[in-house]
Amino acid sequence: IGREHGILPQALRDDEGRRQGGVRGVRRLHDLDQRHDRDRVEEVEADQALGVRDAERRDVVLAQTADIGAGGHADLVEGPDGKYWGVFLAIRPNETNRVNTGRETFILPVDWSGTFPVFEGGMEPLKPKLKMPAGVENHCGEDGFLPNGNFTFSDGFASADLDPRWVGVRGAREHFASVGEHGLAIKPFDVNIKATRPTSTLFYRQQHNTFTATTTLYYVPRSSSDLAGLTCYQSEAFNYVFGITKCGDQTAIVLQRTARGKSETVASATVGNRLPVGLRVSAEGDKYTFSYAERGGEYKDLATVSGDILSTNVAGGFTGAMIGLYATAANDATCK
Repeated sequence: IGREHGILPQALRDDEGRRQGGVRGVRRLHDLDQRHDRDRVEEVEADQALGVRDAERRDVVLAQTADIGAGGHADLVEGPDGKYWGVFLAIRPNETNRVNTGRETFILPVDWSGTFPVFEGGMEPLKPKLKMPAGVENHCGEDGFLPNGNFTFSDGFASADLDPRWVGVRGAREHFASVGEHGLAIKPFDVNIKATRPTSTLFYRQQHNTFTATTTLYYVPRSSSDLAGLTCYQSEAFNYVFGITKCGDQTAIVLQRTARGKSETVASATVGNRLPVGLRVSAEGDKYTFSYAERGGEYKDLATVSGDILSTNVAGGFTGAMIGLYATAANDATCK
């Protein structure tokens, strides 16, 4: 597609929303507009050498629902049986219509019996589950394939090699995380979670609107600058920190909320040095509950807060929130 045909400059204006693909001997430029949760596709068909041949513009190629919306960025895939499928991104808002899980990958069958491909049932509400394409075996959760749907991920850190689902931000995990006889050890950096530098945090992506994440700590802070625990993190400017630190001469649990870079303590509780300490965060849509347990006892709720600051709607971005195992030697969370 040459510049003289007037297509390339338009494509370059918004590389985020446009894709070029070649199927059946033609090149296609797909323009998916999600700015108002309304999908628009502009498909320009062109010979690979001769430029534009035909153009068509259509609205509403995918219907939206309260559960799944903002579908777009579709790529075409041909299955083993010769049938076409569209692999695309979409979101699953919670009950407040905010999105904490970011963009996710979906697949729908495509009908290409005409000039242009269209999604089968494109005007029907999107469904979270479909039958597998013919000839494709489902290996989710086995043989090294990641699980999907409802599942439990548990890591006792018995292997020296960290599971690839654990990720670091702005730096390699191996710079601060190691596995030994007693499980995972994190060497805290002299920066906290609000730094735009590598932090000593091992992250796992939030994949569900309803989830529970727990960890068990053998940790005694030496000063108020020391903290270890959990973080629910959208960015350095939007996050929750839930951990064990020192408040005066007392060991305490604190929950800190950071929004637009400004932090405040939501709640705190004295726990002493009764090890181990269990930390838990449970989410039901927008409600995030932070709880703790001492010496294997019953969990006590410290606070229930809104997950608004972890959403794309408030914090920006589109990759979703993460849950992190976090330690720092530059803590600024204080007791309330």
